[in-house]
Amino acid sequence: MLIKPHNKATATPKIRAAFDYCLAHPKWRFSLQTHKWIGGPRSQPGTRSAR
Repeated sequence: MLIKPHNKATATPKIRAAFDYCLAHPKWRFSLQTHKWIGGPRSQPGTRSAR
């Protein structure tokens, strides 16, 4: 199971809370779309990234 906090700049307390929750509940995994933070390209609708 994944937890993905909101990724707006004002969401820092929510990101920390989600991270702390995942540490306390190992069944949950923390997910963060880092490409949005670093300004990387986003995939186009209907395409999949190479894995």
